[in-house]
Amino acid sequence: MVKPRLGFGDLYMSGFDVSWFDNVSSAVTPVEYDGLIERVPGATVFNSWPWVTACSDHLLSNEAISVLTIRSRDETLIAIALTVVKIENLYGIRTKVARFVGVPYGDRFSLLVDPKIDKLMPVFLDNLINHAPDSWDYFVWNEYLEDAEIDPKIESWAKGSHPRFYKIATSHCPVLPLSTLTREEMEKSYSKNMKTRLRRGRKKLQAAGDVEITHYRPDENKVAALLDEIRAVEERSWKGEDGVGIFSRGSFAFFKDVSQRLAKRQLLDVAEIRINGELATYRYGFCYRGVFLDYNLAFLPEYKKIGLGRILLDEIILSALDNGYSALDGSRVGVNSRHLLFERTEKTVRHLRWYWYSNSFKGLCIQFIIEFAKPMGRKWRDKINALLNDKN
Repeated sequence: MVKPRLGFGDLYMSGFDVSWFDNVSSAVTPVEYDGLIERVPGATVFNSWPWVTACSDHLLSNEAISVLTIRSRDETLIAIALTVVKIENLYGIRTKVARFVGVPYGDRFSLLVDPKIDKLMPVFLDNLINHAPDSWDYFVWNEYLEDAEIDPKIESWAKGSHPRFYKIATSHCPVLPLSTLTREEMEKSYSKNMKTRLRRGRKKLQAAGDVEITHYRPDENKVAALLDEIRAVEERSWKGEDGVGIFSRGSFAFFKDVSQRLAKRQLLDVAEIRINGELATYRYGFCYRGVFLDYNLAFLPEYKKIGLGRILLDEIILSALDNGYSALDGSRVGVNSRHLLFERTEKTVRHLRWYWYSNSFKGLCIQFIIEFAKPMGRKWRDKINALLNDKN
């Protein structure tokens, strides 16, 4: 265990016990971690115990973990943060970068700070940003879930205690509420164009052979075989050809492990279409707090013209309605990319990326690169591309 480098006796006088650890098992038990998660409304599956422990068990050799815990006077866990520091190159500059555990696979996260504890957030942020035992040049909060109540508190603290920060929006993710609708009402709400697309797609699908469509929570003992099938589909799909599949050799061991841990808690949620017994397409996701998160999908290229993705999404929605889900969530979606849920809903949640810079000269250089050099480079690139397109 690494004790805090504080010297702030008033923090302890106020009832907070702050500590840093170099591993998860020494810092917290699953029971108390789950207890804190339940008290944080914005917590996601990527904050969950199965996810963060699987991530910490699959760290690379050049990654060092630090765990911040804050407890009340009666030793109740009231805040925790799991961070990883590693050396990276940023445009030729050797930098020490801190991130939360889970990057790059976690799609969304919230700060695990008990919202009912008065004056806790400033203590949490001060220790996380200003007093980490492993120093860094900059700290990136990837895929942070925007929170209208918490974010002003973060900015207020930052402006007074750590003015060198920057945030940008990275994703707008569609969310389809389900709790007020029945299956019949949902089907009646479809546009004429959607009804036509689904009808034609299903007709082509039935003509392709013996079809089986299922939406289920896999048993942990069957996850390994299922993941092998999913990887095989992804490798044959355009994702495999372009080298962007998440079930590649480098990450497959992690996804097998985390999938089994999630399945053990009935959090893994999968839908699939099989044609003549062969897996033709899947939607690999999670069910957390009654919401289906659509994390990953792929389909065999020979069925490209059928529209399997739209058909399978519709089956998930109808199945979710039957089984009492409260919403479907597009999980991470890029600012400029689209998800089929946008055809059905205008409701979105926004992801942010926060940058926190150290007060060193290197931190200042990184700030200049991120806030000025990179945007300027993109601007000039777009201008040059526009000129080239005009000439063509």
